[in-house]
Amino acid sequence: MSSPAVMKREGAALMSPQSLDFLGPAKVKKQTQKVTEKVTQILSLESDVLPKYKLQLPETTWWILLHYSPFKAFWDWIILFLVLYTAVFTPYSAAFLLDEHGDRACGYTCDPLIVVDVMVDVLFIVDIVINFRTSYVNHNDEVVTGPGRVAKHYITGWFAIDLFAAIPFDLLIFRSGSDEMATFIGLLKTARLLRLVRVARKLDRYSEYGAAVLFLLMCTFALIAHWLACLWYAIGFLERPYTETGWLDNLAQQLGKMYNDSDSRSGPSIKDKYVTALYFTFSSLTSVGFGNVSPNTNSEKIFSICVMVIGSLMYASIFGNVSAIIQRLYSGTTRYHTQMLRVKEFIRFHQIPGGLRLRLEEYFQHAWSYTNGIDMNAVLKGFPECLQADICLHLNRSLLQNCKAFHGGSQACLRALAMRFETVHAPPGDILIHYGDALDSLFFISRGSIQVVTDDVVVAILEKNDIFGEPIHLHDEPGKSSSDVQAITYCDLHRILREDLLEVLDNYPDFANNFWTNLEITLDLRCFSSLPRSSRSPNPYPNTAGDTDLGSRLEVLQSQLNRLETRMAADITVILQILQGPTAPPVPPAYSTLSSIGPPMPSGASASPCTVVPSPSAGFPSPCTSPPNPSNGAHDPSSSVMNTPLFTFGVIADIQYADIADGFNYTRTRRRYYRSSLNLLRNARESWSRAAVKPSFILQLGDIIDGFNKQHDSSDQALDTVMRELSTSPAEVHHVWGNHEFYNFSRDTLMKSKLNSAPHCDSGSAGPPTGDIYAYHFNPAPTFRIVVLDAYDVSILGRTVSSVQYNNALNILKEHNSNEDLNHPPAEEGIERKFVKFNGGFSRDQLNWLDGVLSQSDKNEERVIIVSHLPVHPLSTEPICLAWNSEDLLALIGAHGCVVCFMAGHDHDGGYHRDRDSGVHHITLEGVIETPPESDAFGTVWVYEDRMVLKGSGRTADRLLLFTWPPDETQIT
Repeated sequence: MSSPAVMKREGAALMSPQSLDFLGPAKVKKQTQKVTEKVTQILSLESDVLPKYKLQLPETTWWILLHYSPFKAFWDWIILFLVLYTAVFTPYSAAFLLDEHGDRACGYTCDPLIVVDVMVDVLFIVDIVINFRTSYVNHNDEVVTGPGRVAKHYITGWFAIDLFAAIPFDLLIFRSGSDEMATFIGLLKTARLLRLVRVARKLDRYSEYGAAVLFLLMCTFALIAHWLACLWYAIGFLERPYTETGWLDNLAQQLGKMYNDSDSRSGPSIKDKYVTALYFTFSSLTSVGFGNVSPNTNSEKIFSICVMVIGSLMYASIFGNVSAIIQRLYSGTTRYHTQMLRVKEFIRFHQIPGGLRLRLEEYFQHAWSYTNGIDMNAVLKGFPECLQADICLHLNRSLLQNCKAFHGGSQACLRALAMRFETVHAPPGDILIHYGDALDSLFFISRGSIQVVTDDVVVAILEKNDIFGEPIHLHDEPGKSSSDVQAITYCDLHRILREDLLEVLDNYPDFANNFWTNLEITLDLRCFSSLPRSSRSPNPYPNTAGDTDLGSRLEVLQSQLNRLETRMAADITVILQILQGPTAPPVPPAYSTLSSIGPPMPSGASASPCTVVPSPSAGFPSPCTSPPNPSNGAHDPSSSVMNTPLFTFGVIADIQYADIADGFNYTRTRRRYYRSSLNLLRNARESWSRAAVKPSFILQLGDIIDGFNKQHDSSDQALDTVMRELSTSPAEVHHVWGNHEFYNFSRDTLMKSKLNSAPHCDSGSAGPPTGDIYAYHFNPAPTFRIVVLDAYDVSILGRTVSSVQYNNALNILKEHNSNEDLNHPPAEEGIERKFVKFNGGFSRDQLNWLDGVLSQSDKNEERVIIVSHLPVHPLSTEPICLAWNSEDLLALIGAHGCVVCFMAGHDHDGGYHRDRDSGVHHITLEGVIETPPESDAFGTVWVYEDRMVLKGSGRTADRLLLFTWPPDETQIT
């Protein structure tokens, strides 16, 4: 990536006057003009407004108003509100105020409604004048501005209706005392409602918006109910002098306001009459009339029949449209479920395996949320090629702006390149390029993170604006990829094929030279000629120097060779011993292809024939089956080896549950599945519960919940969730404390929590040590002892800052680690890297106590299994995961012959090594937290007199752990 200074210069180049139009900044004046035009387009009620790109500046004469101008849009909204006022008050005035005309002592000038009506008439007349001077669009999509043609177009159109609606009828009866004339003129005023037809045609342009249609339909319903209420009152008012059974007389009796023919003001008030009339029309239109306002005369009954017919039509129209609008709102959901059903049918028909099935479903769900189920390529292909080029130029504008290689290209060249770019969307875990794939494309990352993996080692992490592929211009033929390229997060990439890029650059040779000069490929997948930068060290635990030169790469390779040499030496030694017995079956080395049944050995692991993953015929017990029978050929029945297990136990490590989204480890090289870890724990618990031989106990090797819970103030809640899951386990759970326990709780709190399983220890003379050291032992069988150690007895985690233990641990840590961030390992290579904040050590008191326990076991001829969160053998894990004083514990174990196995967690990759001096098996169990949801990471251990059998699940490998050292050939399966 470019430095800030370079980016600043590039930004200046993009802003230069010589740069392309679409790259340059917009002027303030243009922005204001665009905003004005956008507002005008939204507010305009004209249905014949042409798109901007079709309009040419028309030649207008004086006093000609363009129909798409902002003033015309504003004026149309004023007329709209006046028409709505007329639609409401004109029927009301004509019906309810007819009987008040004769009582006016000062004529019509004292009535505010009359004054408003006159003002409305004046504005309607002004609108007619404006329409005579407003341009229009003819049938040839031409803007007509000629005064004569404009006037002729208006006269032959809406002029007659506008003129009749604008006649000031109120002025015609000014100072008139005739009630008949007032009634007649009031009825003529209803002609203004003709303008609603024109308004309705203009509002039709909003029919594409569901919410607008719903609002207009409800307004129309209410307006029609208002009109019918006015007619209902007019019928009752006209019939009241001739009958006493009308609805007005019934209303007067109900309210106790009887009519008096000698008093025109008697009877119910106008408010009572209008509200009652509106109530009757609404109840009739919706067909839910209650009969408390009922028609009595023939005229009223005929009107009621008409209202019910109109209501049924309106009910069907309005609520039918409402149903269509709601159906349109859920159309996307319907399409989603339809497509999802097709995907599931495809998976079922082709019997797609579980892991690939989850990837398919996850990708479909995310792609749908990203595109809403729209095929963008299909939409783009529906436009002409020239328009496609403009769209592609817009879609790839960020790449063309940010990538220095495209600077200086002509408009035509960039359009051609944009047409050939393809957008690739990749979910997490998707492998974009496999090892050995042809490098036929160049990739530009626009969003997300991608990791490059070589030989199971992450050698680079690429991010936004990075480029990977190969320098196409340097090779005649596409090369082969030397690595796997895998998406870490959801990623968007711009991809261009080799042939398409070369074709465009051949057509623009001047730009080609500039392109190849400025193109900076972040990672050359063909030969790694461009090594990753310091922030992308190939080491998952980068040192402070951050070296990424060739020398550091050679050091990594040399370290790997040394480890391989150690493994091969151990295997050769055992093979030579096996060859001494002619009847012994051959056992392949751990690095041979015959051991590929289980997962690959982690980096730094050492193997022997005891670690070979056996074939099914070897008689390995399954968690859901009975122990192996001697008759299956696994062991000779005449052998002294017992084939009935003494006991079994379950083992699981580094659950690190948290109710948060998935994330990454400290160096952001490994994905962590925080929520799904609970499901994997459930899988383990269900497997142990279904087993024919239930485990005697379960070992939880620490880090039961993640430290992120502390940041979200959810430590107790997360622990309760996991403990509820473990409470249904078929056996007692023994908990080991790891660093994440101390991230969430203090040592005092842990001592009082459910994670303290020390009360289950033996009550012999060699009991748990004094103080707050969490260590104990117990006997699952008469000849076996399990010892639980406290790997953070010496640590700054879980201790108060003012305590002596904290300061002593801090001094030890700073003595070996000079980094400001103590979670970052020291710069030295080797086991010195173990001195980090998230590790700890064993105090002298704890080691003395362990020495006593092991001495007693030696005396009693017991076999001992030691468990701890931190590994202690440097060949069973990465150095950064070791306990601080691991060599002290190794020396103590070597001094006693009773220890047969040391089990730990912490290193999520797992590991294994058998100490060639003591014969102790050092097992580092794979972590649940970094196990994908479709896999598992737990095991069941079957313990016999002469061996232990680890039956792994998912990432955890099967292992045969013999107790004798060197192994007797009769015990090799």
